[in-house]
Amino acid sequence: MEVRPMPFFQDFRDGFMTGEEFAIYRLQALSLSHESGRQGHFEKVVKTAKRVLVVNYYGSPKLNALFVLTAHITRAGEPREKEKEALAKYIRQIKLAEEEK
Repeated sequence: MEVRPMPFFQDFRDGFMTGEEFAIYRLQALSLSHESGRQGHFEKVVKTAKRVLVVNYYGSPKLNALFVLTAHITRAGEPREKEKEALAKYIRQIKLAEEEK
């Protein structure tokens, strides 16, 4: 499967992830993209000594893609409304694309 980061995740990655967190995420995403049976929405954790991130993925064997939807730092008030809206929007878009395929 191809790893496809969505805009919300790209903004989070570029603005908030440290180099260590990015390296862990990258290995995680590549590993997940090679697993068979990963389908639909799921979350994974990126954990470092300083903080924990939650990354939302969507596996679509039909589209041959692992979408990296959103991410947030685990802290009070997260995920925020903007992330929840983006997550719902991306899942709807992917499901429509799967139906058209």
